[in-house]
Amino acid sequence: MMDAVQSDAEIRRSRSYRAVVDSAIVDITSVPTASPTTTNSAITQQPEADAAPQGRDPENPVVMAILDGDSFDVFFAEGALPSTHPFHWDSVSADPKGDHGTFSTRWFQTQTYHLLHTGGFLRLANERGRVYWLAQNEVGHCTPDWKIHFSIAPRGLDTTITTTTITTTTALDDASEDGGQQPVDLAELSTLQLWERDIGIAWNILAALFLERCCEVGMKARYSLWLDTGQRGRELTVYVYNFSPEYDIGHKGGPMEGLSPPGLEHLHHLGYEHEALFAGSFWMLFIQEAEARLAQAGLVPAGLADGDLALPVCSFASIRNEAYIPVPQNTGGNLAGRAQPEYPPNDSGWNAAGHPNPLEETYHLLAASATQRFIQALCGGDHAVVNRRSDNM
Repeated sequence: MMDAVQSDAEIRRSRSYRAVVDSAIVDITSVPTASPTTTNSAITQQPEADAAPQGRDPENPVVMAILDGDSFDVFFAEGALPSTHPFHWDSVSADPKGDHGTFSTRWFQTQTYHLLHTGGFLRLANERGRVYWLAQNEVGHCTPDWKIHFSIAPRGLDTTITTTTITTTTALDDASEDGGQQPVDLAELSTLQLWERDIGIAWNILAALFLERCCEVGMKARYSLWLDTGQRGRELTVYVYNFSPEYDIGHKGGPMEGLSPPGLEHLHHLGYEHEALFAGSFWMLFIQEAEARLAQAGLVPAGLADGDLALPVCSFASIRNEAYIPVPQNTGGNLAGRAQPEYPPNDSGWNAAGHPNPLEETYHLLAASATQRFIQALCGGDHAVVNRRSDNM
């Protein structure tokens, strides 16, 4: 159960940006269509014939209309990265440590993204994302670390037992060029191929959405099977940038203060303003669209991750604050019985550090949207019926 009581700081923060984003949303139930195949003709200016391909150069970004009325631009017509995109899962898998370039989009500022392939994860991030992770590491990972997890269960892969087995049934492979689905015999696929197939599909969908919405600061996908089965349900992660005053200690604006190349300081700066426009309504619409696209692709969730908070009417998405907490040491020696900051164990819950939840508004908006849709369904979508009933109460 969410704590409905907001602190004074949270109320001030919500008021400071609600005026910016809420004015752009007519109704919390006015969300993008579940079908991501419709493009918006006002997405961007067309580049000149001799210009660099749009999105590949920070000077020539894809211009996105974010929170434009009750709609969003859909730059990637199929709702996922096309096979020709340098960030497409197959392109990266073919050359994991290669240079896959950059891709830029613009909302109120230009966001330029690049890839990192390390530690069992494929990461998509902007420069601020790398500084953000550096700042978290600098303070021992004890600052807020809010994440939206997306749970994906590769079809045909039995992840419930130690020795992974492959079924001999058929499942749906990637969409064919004509938009249909091609059956594939799962017995012909290795365990890793099954994992990469569906995680790759999910990556292409969420990465496209992440780029379209000009998100801060990064996202990632697990590119190999979990060594720790306790991480099931966190196959893909979208980071929710959350500023902490601790990042200013010793260097105003984060650890790159005074170190950024001249003219690029804004790319590395850490401050509250970089989270202000990504309000609860922004993340509500992001999550709802992600849920629709993942379901439309035929993907299935692996269940709620242990320790995560379920989101109303969401099959794939959940949230968790993974800021480190003191954990008693069970090893021998001088550390026996002493508490050391560590990744929060699953049984410590979804917010073990007790930090203010920047996604609390998102949670309530998702719940309200679900209730509103339920009422509309009962009343045949006629708001007037609801109003008449209310008048008679």
